[in-house]
Amino acid sequence: MISLAGIAAWVGLSKLRLVLFGIAVAGILSLAGGLYLKGRIDQSHANEVATLKEANAMLNKGLKAEKQAGAQMAKRLAEYDENSTGFTTYVEKLERNGNGKDKGPVECFSADDVDQLRTLWR
Repeated sequence: MISLAGIAAWVGLSKLRLVLFGIAVAGILSLAGGLYLKGRIDQSHANEVATLKEANAMLNKGLKAEKQAGAQMAKRLAEYDENSTGFTTYVEKLERNGNGKDKGPVECFSADDVDQLRTLWR
């Protein structure tokens, strides 16, 4: 173990003040370096926190827009459901009335229509 008396005997008593001064300067420089590094680390963390807050705000804004779009889509879907139920009831009414199936053969073209097609064909 290094003691003050051992250092004094090794370097001589006259140089003890110089050694103590050197140790004090090294301690002060170490403290200053440590404080500088702590400041750098704190600044780095502050920048990271600011970046994360900005990203969080942007994501919250996007989430709010998505929620509004979802509400609008739900409203449109409800309107579509109302329209589709009206169409479904119309189709069901047609099916109940027979939809023209029980009326016998249906004439696609009358005789006049057939004559017009023949003249157009020629």
